[in-house]
Amino acid sequence: MEVPRQPKRPDARPAVPICLDARPDAPIPRQRHREVLLDDDPYGMPVGPRYTARPAPLMQHRLAKLDVFKGKIGEKLDDFIFQVEEFATFHEWDPMETCRKARTHLRGVALAYIRRTPLPPQDWTELKTLLTRRFQPRNLTAAYKAQFRTRKRQRSEDIPTYIDALQKLAEMAWPLLDPIARDEMLADQFLN
Repeated sequence: MEVPRQPKRPDARPAVPICLDARPDAPIPRQRHREVLLDDDPYGMPVGPRYTARPAPLMQHRLAKLDVFKGKIGEKLDDFIFQVEEFATFHEWDPMETCRKARTHLRGVALAYIRRTPLPPQDWTELKTLLTRRFQPRNLTAAYKAQFRTRKRQRSEDIPTYIDALQKLAEMAWPLLDPIARDEMLADQFLN
């Protein structure tokens, strides 16, 4: 049984693939490939290009997401502020846009504090000042130092958990101290 051939359409023209690259021996990439249709011109001159390959897919960059700040004890406000400012620089946000984006990443106590303010901050510097005043007061390091010095291992607490708790307290009590000196203080506190 013969399969009937479909008749050629009168407007069907032969296609000649060409590459837009300058080197004649270069491989033909799919994104830059096009066909030049030849008209019924007796001389076989190309008549206008027609792109047949699919366009290159858009690059989908997966950027890191902005973390949330909950205002919990031990949570570092400096890290949140640094991250917001880096995002603002990268995305070229103005101070008002930075404030809006940062406010959408507040949760828990931090969000409740900002919502209770009589005039919500409209600028990033205002929001940063409010958060710093509430969650990073100057006398808080003295409280962390006292907690570090009085922290004892509980009976149900294993040694790695106790060391982690001491490390967190030491980092919050002495944030600018050299890590080696901080580790020495940590070892002294652990042995005592």
